[in-house]
Amino acid sequence: MFEIRQVAFYYGHRRVLKPLELTIDPGTWVSVVGPSGIGKSTLLFLLAGFLKPTHGEVWFRGRPVTGPDPTRGVVLQDLGLFPWLSVLENVSFGLHLRGLPPHTVRSRAEAALDLVRLREHAEEPVDALSGGMRQRVALARTLVMAPDALLLDEALSALDANTRQNLARDLRRIHNETGLTTVLVTHSIDEALAVSDRVIALNGHPAEIRGDLPLAPAANRAEAATHAELHDLIMTWIA
Repeated sequence: MFEIRQVAFYYGHRRVLKPLELTIDPGTWVSVVGPSGIGKSTLLFLLAGFLKPTHGEVWFRGRPVTGPDPTRGVVLQDLGLFPWLSVLENVSFGLHLRGLPPHTVRSRAEAALDLVRLREHAEEPVDALSGGMRQRVALARTLVMAPDALLLDEALSALDANTRQNLARDLRRIHNETGLTTVLVTHSIDEALAVSDRVIALNGHPAEIRGDLPLAPAANRAEAATHAELHDLIMTWIA
């Protein structure tokens, strides 16, 4: 699905990423962890097409990434919702821009709200919702465009622990139901271990891949001991 081919990135004269080689298979969930400011979001923005590599190439579905594209849906920390619009209107916004018939727009928007369990809040103003519910609106707004890949930039970081855990479980359920390729940037190793098929650890100045950990399905992992061992292993890569 994604191929990162000897990708390096500079901000001005400062090298942020060493040349990286990485392949992300279709339908998998990959989480990227590492210290703050190490370049995790930069890597995600390269996958999204928001940034262009200084050297190397990013490929998606067999073609070079040359810019943003709705087939690669992105949910950012800054949700960018329209507070004066309802939940349904926020989710429908991109479909209206495509000029789709109103009945198609509503049907697809309601289906996306069903996925994130917000259908009963469709007509509520988005600024009246809790932080976790607004996060679900942003997710639905991305999913309604039927992307092939979902890119999440610290999408859960502003939420309280319980809300974050519940939304992470729902995200994994949506990933399983839709077959999306999902890439999550997160500071939380525990979160990455809970939802991922694979964890990539970035560290160094400039950053490089220090660890690449494939994970067995969560249902097949021995909970306490295995989780602690994997957590400690990843910590050795990013400490």
